[in-house]
Amino acid sequence: MEIPPFEMNSARFWIKSIGMVRSASSLLDSFQQESAILEHIYEDSESYDVFDPYPIPRIWGLPESSRQWSVAMVLRHVCLVQADLIDLIEILSQETSPRGMFDWDGYCPEESVGTEVHSQFVQVNRLYCNQVQSLLDRAGPMQSEARFRHPWFGHLNARQWHAFALFHVWVHRRQAQKIVAMMGVA
Repeated sequence: MEIPPFEMNSARFWIKSIGMVRSASSLLDSFQQESAILEHIYEDSESYDVFDPYPIPRIWGLPESSRQWSVAMVLRHVCLVQADLIDLIEILSQETSPRGMFDWDGYCPEESVGTEVHSQFVQVNRLYCNQVQSLLDRAGPMQSEARFRHPWFGHLNARQWHAFALFHVWVHRRQAQKIVAMMGVA
């Protein structure tokens, strides 16, 4: 599961630089906006089936293996990743560097995603936003030196993983929009 080298390098540069330049609270605001749009795509589904996997052309930042998902599968995938990022960002903010690297196993959603995915998405996003805000209130701007390796984007600190969270939801929001457009709805 990979994206082309140019996209990977561009995304790596964006995540690392935005993670250093933008404040964590600004990243959180953008993350909340992107998440709200993704949630709206799921909720605004009277004219299409959110559980119907639909093939789309590969879009920037999206691996080939993710091209035939449903909108519900997109939400499930984002939930799985965000849930782990909650703990990872907290650990890194405590200046602890976990061993290993971010592993893709377990993040590919099953086609049989159920209706509970919407409430899970809302819950995980609320938990993520509350955790990041709590961390900012307790510890300040997420200036940790501790790092953890992403397989595509290299070693990232807490704020860079937070920037990755924004990048990740942005890519998958675009994926969900493309699924709906390819169905002829949007």
